[in-house]
Order: sequence, then C-alpha cells, then structure tokens
Amino acid sequence: MKKPPSSFATLSTSVNDKGEHTPRQRQYAFGCVLTYFYVERYAKVLKKSNMRKSEIFNTVLDVVAAETEVSHACILSRCKRREVVDARHMLCRSLMDQGMTVSDVAERLRCTRRNVEKIEECFDDRMKGGGRVFEFVFERITKILRKRFERSV
Repeated sequence: MKKPPSSFATLSTSVNDKGEHTPRQRQYAFGCVLTYFYVERYAKVLKKSNMRKSEIFNTVLDVVAAETEVSHACILSRCKRREVVDARHMLCRSLMDQGMTVSDVAERLRCTRRNVEKIEECFDDRMKGGGRVFEFVFERITKILRKRFERSV
C-alpha cells in the first residue's frame, strides 16, 4: 500500500499495524473536512433566519427574477440562453450565500448535486466573462437580499 501524502497525515491520526492509513480512514478523514467546511460556511445564515428553506428559495427566486427580468419558469427550466443561464447562476450563488446546502439547491432546481457544484466552481469565471452588467446585477441582488433577510431576523 502506498503512503498517503504528507498533507493527509495531518488530517487523520489513526493508522493500521504497518503505520499506513487504510482507504476507509482516508475517506472518513476527507468527509470530516468537507462536513466542517459546509457547517462553517452555510450554518451561519440559517441560524440567524427564522425562515424555512422553501421561503428562502422563493424569496431569492423572486428577487433574481425581478432583477434579471427573466421569468421564474425560464430560470427553473433547462433553457440555455445566456441571460437565463446567468440568472440561474446568480440564483444558485445567492441561495448558497443564504445558507442552503448543495443538496437543497439541487433538489429545488431539479438537477444533480454535481451540476450545482459546477455552477459554484465556475461562477467567478462567469462573473469575469459576463462583463460589468453581470457584476452590477449580482451586486444589486446581494444588497436586496441582505436587506430582506436582516428584516426577517
């Protein structure tokens, strides 16, 4: 069995008789790190707000639809027009910023977790490639949502 990388050794303290990490222990160690990341990033907003996840989703969807001038049905559809895809990316990022997990967002958008993770990964590239209008609209959405969710606390 190959020795794990040095960065992994700091994550897990349990080893087998030969001093090597087993695959199950490696998987568990990385699972703990990811779980900690999600709890650290997303639990903050949900603890502050008394709203249910469906209310958060509907509020964010309303704001994104109003600011991007794309209908709810188009955002939730499989449409591939640039403005619709941009609106969908803004919706996903805004929902993640409001404390929803990847699974929750994927369930409500009726897509896979991987699709949502991919949207999250390429959001910054889309922001750079979308020009100043994309940034301006997303900033407005962020400001409006911040005001709405501060009032609901």
